[in-house]
Amino acid sequence: MESAYFDPYDFISDDSSNESVSEVQDEDYDMASSAGSDMTQSQGSGSSASSGDDMSISDVASSFQEKKNRVFSPIPRASTMSSYSYHSSEQFRTPSPSNQSLTASMRETLYREEYGRELNTFSDVYRLPADEEEIDRLEKQHNMLVDIFGAKYPPPMGVALRQGHYEPTKKVLDLGCGSGAWVKDVCRDFPYCEAIGVDLVPIDDSDPDFPPNLRMEIDDLNKGIEHFYDSFDVVHSRLIAFGIRDYRRLIEHMTRAVRPNGVIEVQEYDFRTYTRDNKLIPANTTDPLGTYPWWATFLAHVREGVAKSGGDIRAATDLESWVRSHEALMDVVYRDVYLPVVPGNCRRYQEDVYTRMKDDVMAFLRSLKPLLMGSGVSEQRYEYLVHHCVRELHESETPQYVRMQCVYATRRPDVLLEPLPPVE
Repeated sequence: MESAYFDPYDFISDDSSNESVSEVQDEDYDMASSAGSDMTQSQGSGSSASSGDDMSISDVASSFQEKKNRVFSPIPRASTMSSYSYHSSEQFRTPSPSNQSLTASMRETLYREEYGRELNTFSDVYRLPADEEEIDRLEKQHNMLVDIFGAKYPPPMGVALRQGHYEPTKKVLDLGCGSGAWVKDVCRDFPYCEAIGVDLVPIDDSDPDFPPNLRMEIDDLNKGIEHFYDSFDVVHSRLIAFGIRDYRRLIEHMTRAVRPNGVIEVQEYDFRTYTRDNKLIPANTTDPLGTYPWWATFLAHVREGVAKSGGDIRAATDLESWVRSHEALMDVVYRDVYLPVVPGNCRRYQEDVYTRMKDDVMAFLRSLKPLLMGSGVSEQRYEYLVHHCVRELHESETPQYVRMQCVYATRRPDVLLEPLPPVE
């Protein structure tokens, strides 16, 4: 049977597509010919949207009730050992809000409303929504990233989760698990392991297919995860820099939470935009609107908003050096994955990937309203930026990319680490 884990960083090269589109590419960003547009030429058959001045962000609204049951890789043979019948630890099976029905009073405690969206009440740093629309976006984003990466997990993860007959139950920790899409996949693909998802709000477990070997913990990662030290075989985080004050300290916590020969995997992006040939687009919030592509300008506002809220906007840039220089980590693998957030005439992936990317970007534009307006952007400016981003998404032939910086490493068995000193 084919393995359920393999290298997600061996993604499709764009060399051939560069050759095929080089004739139509005179200058990557000619603002005179492309008044800030970019993504849906390659997606026209996948969805319909108005164009021109009549286009608004509501024209391509997400369908929140729609659910996709998709399988991306074969499920490995289940272990003859149940994760609850061998070396099961009650420490990882305590009751949590994720296995209770949310009452009205609990919801009032966990959520607050701002600018028409529901946000968490535990952290003022993370200012993206935590409502049904955002959970739907994250679920679909996970499925899209699996297709783009070509896999779910890095190769060492399969080795780390291989269950021996006389070993403690394998355990997985997903920090900032969001919709829980990644950690639920882990629980199904490795049914003999136990997993914990940590986030600021609980995962919905009303689905009858909710994995029995998964539980949820509500917590703010900025307060530390010392109670998880030396407990897990895999520790994972993805796209959580929005809500992390000190990402390097989080890496230190992750390294202490993973057992010897266990794996940590981290994936973030730097809130910047890149051209087809991976050159940075130097957009900012101070130049006149229209100086740079609209998506790049919008992301510059996001970067500024995250910084004002206390998020670590340099996390992605420094990930590789932090992990490579860590005394307790070895076998470090790093890759850049450039995601065509405004596909234009990019032909790197199958057509449906661009359709889903467009849907993700449209939902992301809506999700960022509380962050931007909470950081001082006026509603008029927000709507103006969104309007032009949508036009760019549908009309531009010039691709724009975000750079997802991905690293995984193995915990050295011969290095002992002291607990981190408390935050002053």
